[in-house]
Amino acid sequence: MKNLTLIFIIFIFTESFPQDSLFIYPSGKEIEITVSANVIKSYSGFHYNFLVRNGLNGLQNISDFYVEFSSVIDSISSPESWLGGISEVWPNILMWNSRDSLYDISPGNLLSRFAYLSKGLPSIRSFYGVGVFEIPSFEEGKAPDRSEIVGGGILENSVQGYTIGASLLPNPYIPLAFIDTLLNYSERSFELGWILNQQTVDKYDSLFTSAKTQLQQNNNNAAKATLQIVLQQVDLDSTNNLTSEAYALLRYNTEYLLGQIPQSSPNLIVYLKSSKGVLLTSGSLQYYEGGWKDANNNGDGTFSVITNLSSVSLRMTYEYGTQTVSNVSAQNNTYTFQTDNVAVELRNSLGNLIDEGTIQYYAGAWRSLGTTQNGVATKELLPNNYSFRMTYAYASNDKQQNIGTNSTVVFQTVNASVQLQNSTGNLIDEGIVKYYAGAWRDFGTTVNGVATKELLPNNYSFRMTYANANNDKQQNIGTNSTVIFQTVNASVQLQNSTGNLIDEGVVKYYAGAWRDFSTSVNGVATKELLPNNYSFRMTYAYASNDKQQNIGTNSTVVFQTVNAAVQLQNSSGNLIDEGVVKYYAGAWRDFGTTVNGVATKELLPNNYSFRMTYEFVSNDKQQDLSSNGTVTFSTVLCTVKVSDANNQLLEGADVKYYSGAWRDIGLTNAEGIITKELLPNNLSFRAIYNSVTQDKQQDIGTNNLVEILLNVGQ
Repeated sequence: MKNLTLIFIIFIFTESFPQDSLFIYPSGKEIEITVSANVIKSYSGFHYNFLVRNGLNGLQNISDFYVEFSSVIDSISSPESWLGGISEVWPNILMWNSRDSLYDISPGNLLSRFAYLSKGLPSIRSFYGVGVFEIPSFEEGKAPDRSEIVGGGILENSVQGYTIGASLLPNPYIPLAFIDTLLNYSERSFELGWILNQQTVDKYDSLFTSAKTQLQQNNNNAAKATLQIVLQQVDLDSTNNLTSEAYALLRYNTEYLLGQIPQSSPNLIVYLKSSKGVLLTSGSLQYYEGGWKDANNNGDGTFSVITNLSSVSLRMTYEYGTQTVSNVSAQNNTYTFQTDNVAVELRNSLGNLIDEGTIQYYAGAWRSLGTTQNGVATKELLPNNYSFRMTYAYASNDKQQNIGTNSTVVFQTVNASVQLQNSTGNLIDEGIVKYYAGAWRDFGTTVNGVATKELLPNNYSFRMTYANANNDKQQNIGTNSTVIFQTVNASVQLQNSTGNLIDEGVVKYYAGAWRDFSTSVNGVATKELLPNNYSFRMTYAYASNDKQQNIGTNSTVVFQTVNAAVQLQNSSGNLIDEGVVKYYAGAWRDFGTTVNGVATKELLPNNYSFRMTYEFVSNDKQQDLSSNGTVTFSTVLCTVKVSDANNQLLEGADVKYYSGAWRDIGLTNAEGIITKELLPNNLSFRAIYNSVTQDKQQDIGTNNLVEILLNVGQ
């Protein structure tokens, strides 16, 4: 056999072999054996089942598997081509041997169906695994067979570990000593990795210690109740915190202990029954004896109270609710707590049962009672004064009631009616209604001015949406179920500077976007709107002006124009004609032509650009009419002086200026000068004398004296 590194040394003492003979055999330890055990309880006893695995790092096949036991074995099962039986050498060891090398457990494989039946309780036992090895050659008649080698050296020439096996029932049975055994099983299971965390070990140690203390106090019923908790916890932990080995050790040994503890004779038996007289098993009972103590829960809806007191106070807890009674005779007596079948109803404003309401009741915290079916939800509760909460259509309503006096709790909705009226009190459409219950919820759309919905009688916020605007109102519909929203007749007026109504103004209002209001007729535009704070926009003479106003406070919105006066003055400040005026509102618009130096127009009080055109020259000016309604344009006295190269002033020179074309100013006088009132601008000037022409460009708004030099007369 290859890769064998361990040596097995055995002394064989028989007639065939002298006592000083030394034989060296290969090792059977070159395996990586793990064993999983599972125990199933039946009426016949305990079925012990083992799964044997040889790890990938094993260097030998497993051919022999042994488990310790110390109880009567009723039957043995074996995998195919394996033989199982009790060892003749060690009567407390159960042996399985492979009879065909094809069925050995090779590295990386596993084999099950190693099993036996016994009435012995599970206990921690050793297992042994032996790998396949070749027997050395011996002289004829001197070699022991393989069974002698293995049988003589199993405890040394094997890989060992721990599993569970059957043990005799304790004799004599000592309850406190047996609990110590359970405590030991808990601690050893954690050491062997069968209990997966310290928290779980601590839990079972605490429970077993409590049961031991209760037995020492002769409180058998309390001890049995504690051990029942162990059984409950073992079942819960079996999925995550316990292996099958720990489960078998703790469960079946605890069951055995429970069966051995006699029931204490109770002084008082307490029953917990439903309204129909059926025992309820999920309650808990305490009795007062110097302090509140737990009564023994028999697990069937009954409780045992063992006390020397003649009477006690009892406190029953069921579904988080409690009921306390006093002066209950504690000697040779019974007492019954009975729940009421509380029915919580949801009815509409007409008294009809409706769905779907969700109900809670308060018992230390809000607890679920259920959801109505056909308008009713029921639950068994101890007779007490509870607070109930109904949730319907996203809103909740609370009610307190003693179900011991009246077990039917009724919640009733009201038919909330939301109306939309105009300024004269007439119902109008179409309004969209919402109500607030944790978020804005759909209520409905008005039909003939009214929307209705069944709601719990609470204080709600309602929202009406009409003509793209919203208005909110808060109202307790339990006090008044009719919620009225009323519009106002918003009146937008356009007045001129003297206060007279004028047309035609186009009105908009802002509600999420600019919305059409209407066009003024006889200076007024009207619209029914919810009483909110709006921005209004008046468009007149191509210009717009905005104004914000709360029409709930004042429903008349007035826009007033100013009488814009555009004047044209000469350089001396005298009004002159004829100037043509325009203003800019999206484009250049006609304003008018000056008469006696003035042109006027009613305009909204905005900031405009104005343009004055005079003598073919234009000049622009920007002005806010709301600050000053008079816009003044002034000309400058443009003086053109013409001289020759010798600085001699030239009389009779023809002077022009360019504005779209060459425009005449006139002939210079004897001083070589000619003047003209012109708007201050940057212009080109031209002087012509004896066929000689000279041009010059100059901003006369900066310098009104234009001097032109002609090359003549040299």
